[in-house]
Amino acid sequence: MVPNGFFVCFQAAISVLFRWIDSRTSDGLTALHVAVQHNALECVLALIEAGASLMVVTGSVNGGESYLQPGTTPLHIAARHGNIGIIQALLQVPSCGPTFIWQMTGY
Repeated sequence: MVPNGFFVCFQAAISVLFRWIDSRTSDGLTALHVAVQHNALECVLALIEAGASLMVVTGSVNGGESYLQPGTTPLHIAARHGNIGIIQALLQVPSCGPTFIWQMTGY
């Protein structure tokens, strides 16, 4: 769980920086990827509300967690971590639901 003070600061930051919400780190991760990695449900919900792309995939990952191959979505990370709350939050957004994922991947 994210400390409440941090979350308030996080909300303020994304309200100012929303234009860059899908910017990537040098490892190809977006803020949503990182929030999911850290099981930060409140941050994930705030990023979704701010318009973060749920289907954004990692680029070339230079280190970090070895399972993060290029093409990893936030949903993949949540499933890997077994975080049911984040999985449910992501799947409730129409652009990340099962039908859309099937259309994009064939799985």
